Amino acid sequence: MARAFAEDAPDAETHLLDGGHFLLESRLDAVAGHIRGFLGRALPSSLR
Repeated sequence: MARAFAEDAPDAETHLLDGGHFLLESRLDAVAGHIRGFLGRALPSSLR
């Protein structure tokens, strides 16, 4: 499904991680790293 969203929104940032319904339990560091990176680019420096 993520690939379909990427086709509809080519500027969207998507990351496919190997995991299941409990991704945060198994890949927390990877997920948090992607979220931090996104927020670092998306938020103004005054909100970081």
